[in-house]
Amino acid sequence: VESIDGAKLLIALGSAILEQGGKDEEFMAFFDRARAVIKACGAEDTAVAGLLDARSGELHFNAGRYSEALKDLEKARAVMDLRSNGGLRLLLQMGLIHYEQGDLQAADDAFSEARGILKKNRVARGDTAFQIYMNFGNLQLQDGQLEEAEDNFKRAKSAAEALDSKAEFAAVLSKLGVVKQTQMEVIAALELHQSALDILSEEAQESDQYSLLHAEVITNSAVCQASLGNFDAAIESFELALNILEANEQLETDMAALVLQNLASAQEDNGDEEAAAQSRQEAESVMEKLEENGYFDDFDEMS
Repeated sequence: VESIDGAKLLIALGSAILEQGGKDEEFMAFFDRARAVIKACGAEDTAVAGLLDARSGELHFNAGRYSEALKDLEKARAVMDLRSNGGLRLLLQMGLIHYEQGDLQAADDAFSEARGILKKNRVARGDTAFQIYMNFGNLQLQDGQLEEAEDNFKRAKSAAEALDSKAEFAAVLSKLGVVKQTQMEVIAALELHQSALDILSEEAQESDQYSLLHAEVITNSAVCQASLGNFDAAIESFELALNILEANEQLETDMAALVLQNLASAQEDNGDEEAAAQSRQEAESVMEKLEENGYFDDFDEMS
């Protein structure tokens, strides 16, 4: 065990325990021992050390300790082959951390570098590729770069097809629908959301459980319906989304507030002022609870 191969084995064991949801002290014992072996072998600037730092960074990332995660990932980046799946995953995590910290330019740089590697090496499949394209697309969508976002979502769609993942494929279709909504192509957007809903509804019937993604897509579809003047259909969909959020114990979230606000607008446009006032009051109540719980503190720090 007191060798580079032994260190690799220790990292693999710790990683396996981590992925199976083991306790921190269980897999950290293997990581700490691996670090000691790497130091004893004078291999602190090698790919093995980079692998350990990457896994340690992932641990901090999953726990929300972004500063510690970024420190470990930066060390891993210096020695890892970024063309590998591990290297691409490292860039993905760095991009997500920068996004969470409000450094959108750094997030853009990390996602752009990862996408460049994927494109250059003609890698178009795997969950890491899917996550890179999706998160880069989300960032560009938020920034108003619609053509670039659409291109990344289409690449994510190809990756989802290769993964044969219905949920991820449906998520991409709905994101493409949001792009179309933003471009004011409402009919095209509605068709994409409906295609996503068809997939998710089939999965929900099999598992007898509706996911938060299902609620999100239903909400996007309802917004399209409302913009087309189909207020009854929109209201029914918004209420269904709220039922799904309630079933998932998510009624005191920013998503629930968004659905309630959209519901209120649809009810008002449909001539039901009393119901609209009630929905707005519920949305305000949710936002007040979020503020009390410090939900907006991070946004204030970003500003």
